[in-house]
Parts: sequence; C-alpha cells; structure tokens
Amino acid sequence: MIQKQYGTSRSHLKTFQRLARMRKNDETLNTGLITIGQLIDSGFTIVRHPDEQNSTTGKVSTLFSLHQL
Repeated sequence: MIQKQYGTSRSHLKTFQRLARMRKNDETLNTGLITIGQLIDSGFTIVRHPDEQNSTTGKVSTLFSLHQL
C-alpha cells in the first residue's frame, strides 16, 4: 500500500509529506490561528493566519487543496 502511494504523485502520503516540508519553512503553519470555512458541495476551506493578524485578508503565503478520492 505504501509503495503504491510513493509511486502516485497525488497520494495522501505525498500530500502529507509536502505539508510537513512546508511546516519547516512557514511559522504560520506551526503556530497560527485556524479559520474553517463553510461546507459547500462537500468541500470547505481551512485558513491559517499569524496570531497577530487575526484576519483572513492580507498576504497569502501558501495555498493548496486536498481532494477526497
């Protein structure tokens, strides 16, 4: 199972590996506040912003999406 996910570019394993690498480079991903958006058509947004910003407006440093397969 794991070997199959290593061979697939959009697997859950690869997604979590990318997230782990991003956390090393972005302080907001480690300590920021989280805002979860409204559920629309089985999808929702998760926004993480610096503690002092307390807003979802401003600079967006990282944007990604996860899709349920």
